Amino acid sequence: VGDVDAVLQLGAPATVASYLQRMGRSGRRGSPGYMVVLAGDREGFLRAVALTELARRRWVEPVRLDDRDWAVYVHQILALLLARRVLSPDEIYRALKGCSAFKGIRHAEFAQVVDQLVVSGHLERTGAERIGQSAARLRLGFATERDFGARNFAALRSVFEGGVAQMTVYSNGQAVGTVDRGFAARLKAGREFTLAGQNWRPERIDWDSARIDVAAGEAGGMPAWRGGLATPMAGEVALEIRKILISSEYPSYLDAPEQAYLDELRAEAADKGLEGGLVPIQGSATRGDGRSKRLTLWTLAGERINRAIGLLLEDLLDAESHADWEDVRLVARAPGAKLDPAELSWHVEGLTTSGITPLTRRAALMRMPASGGSRFLRLLPGELAAEARAAGWLDFAGLAAFLECHRLAPAPSSVSK
Repeated sequence: VGDVDAVLQLGAPATVASYLQRMGRSGRRGSPGYMVVLAGDREGFLRAVALTELARRRWVEPVRLDDRDWAVYVHQILALLLARRVLSPDEIYRALKGCSAFKGIRHAEFAQVVDQLVVSGHLERTGAERIGQSAARLRLGFATERDFGARNFAALRSVFEGGVAQMTVYSNGQAVGTVDRGFAARLKAGREFTLAGQNWRPERIDWDSARIDVAAGEAGGMPAWRGGLATPMAGEVALEIRKILISSEYPSYLDAPEQAYLDELRAEAADKGLEGGLVPIQGSATRGDGRSKRLTLWTLAGERINRAIGLLLEDLLDAESHADWEDVRLVARAPGAKLDPAELSWHVEGLTTSGITPLTRRAALMRMPASGGSRFLRLLPGELAAEARAAGWLDFAGLAAFLECHRLAPAPSSVSK
């Protein structure tokens, strides 16, 4: 730390914390730190400027402590029984409830998890409970041995869930290469990608074995790699990019070519209708009445907020949603169907005025992809598994705050994306 003169970063860091950690590597004996970001593309440039501006204001991502860590909770239940062989449910609950990561888990939810593990065969009831009496005892079931028993239960004795950031791509059983896990999570049916100089169509994604089976495709998109664990862009970073694109001022550290490039990006944003407090609607193959097969909300609100609004709108509009940090793309489900920008605005206004109710939130959670995340999440009851996946995937509170100060702009008459 503080032992080098300068840091060169290929591509912008994912977070302000990562940015500051790299900057902190430079600067000797009280001299200022110095870092050069080789942005590489539009997103990298905008992210680098946004991270720098947030760091200058001394903003860093807050550390949020989870008191309902369901993946670790299931692992600990199984690990306890592996070590102790047989325990009562109350003994397991008391052993775990003192941990800060589990303090938000109620006894009724614990019982729900145990029942699910018994149904799936990962736990077995023994003794008196098997004949309906109250002396409950639990032990590991055959399904636990099947799923985790290899190498003397190594998958339970040492767990490195965060280490598998890459997925291996196979064609006819032969490894083609690897892609980022975050990129794999965004693959949809029919979406092709390019790897090792060829185009591929995904046929099966196995999250447990980090494997994607593919067939030859025709036209692909380039896969994206992000460092670390493919951290989604935080809403605060995306909203800072939004401010930068709307502003007419230049950060003092940008040179003349960088200022000229920022001018180009600002002109593009203005052409799309980006203004303070407005969310442009873009259509493809737009008709005279504004209806379109596809509609795009150009929010610049971050991936977690965009995923949340996309899932909330899917049933309301009978559409499929695809979200990244920059926009939410909605595609009508039915063949020949069109999406109406006026109807879209009406539903978004309803979310703003009525709020996101527990019922609509629960429905959105259940529409999340059931794959991805820790291998232990698939052992949970459906609603609890969806809640656990949503913790790092959706941001309903951030969406509510965003909708309070932004409204949808009228859709342009003919804009394609």
